Amino acid sequence: LNVTVLEYFLDNVEFRKVIPAEYRLFQVADLICTIKLIKKKIESEISNMNISQKIINKDSKVLILGSFPSLKSEEKSFYYGHPKNRFWDVLAAIYNQPGLKEFSNEEKTNFCIKNHIAIYDVIKSCKIKGSSDLSIDKASIVYTDIHELKKGTCITRIFLNGSKAYKLFAKRYPELLSISYRLPSTSPANARKNLETLINEWKIIKD
Repeated sequence: LNVTVLEYFLDNVEFRKVIPAEYRLFQVADLICTIKLIKKKIESEISNMNISQKIINKDSKVLILGSFPSLKSEEKSFYYGHPKNRFWDVLAAIYNQPGLKEFSNEEKTNFCIKNHIAIYDVIKSCKIKGSSDLSIDKASIVYTDIHELKKGTCITRIFLNGSKAYKLFAKRYPELLSISYRLPSTSPANARKNLETLINEWKIIKD
């Protein structure tokens, strides 16, 4: 077994010559690493499906669209679940709701409904490696039907969270660009924008 694999996946690894009586321990370590490698491969190549739960109702006025949920969001079955994503921090500041990021999924949903905010993604499903938008397989993209999503609501403005979401949206729905706005991504990958800057630029959603 490759030493670097053991060192990468297991903590406090000690390497020494294995005597026959201890060979089973080596086999266990080998099995653990193999399982973790398989899990990592599956996570990187899986055909991801979007979070099925939409946050929207008939009184929604503002629609916020991301590109596609991260693996962390899928794990938590909710939007912007990565602990370093600043989406909920930004909304907490704009709507004066301390502790919003720590709310349960149900409480966050109720917060959005109360403030007439709808949340979903431009992409309904696709193949993607990991969580990087750059790795989205374009041929596999199934777009969300935004017209159907808006039907029966009070949505008059659409905000795109990040340039990737905006580009995808603009390509698929050019007829809706007159009511759409690109906002800087709240993703931790957008390190150029600090929280204060994001809050100032996102205030438009409450105007």
